Amino acid sequence: MISDKEIREVIAHTPKTVLAWAIDEYIHDERNQEIARRKLIKNVKIEPLSEYYDLTPGQVKNILRKARRTIYEAIS
Repeated sequence: MISDKEIREVIAHTPKTVLAWAIDEYIHDERNQEIARRKLIKNVKIEPLSEYYDLTPGQVKNILRKARRTIYEAIS
């Protein structure tokens, strides 16, 4: 199984247009889509995301970890 670190590396080198498509197609929760878009495409930091969505930083990180894995599975 591929590690989260390896998935982050693949996602970091994936074109933003592909990320946007995968987020729209494969992440079905609207809030999680927005969090993934803002972090993975616009590079917003964890703290502002957690404050804006009234989540803990750990919750945001968990959403992003799942989103990255979903995107990775969709594009690989």
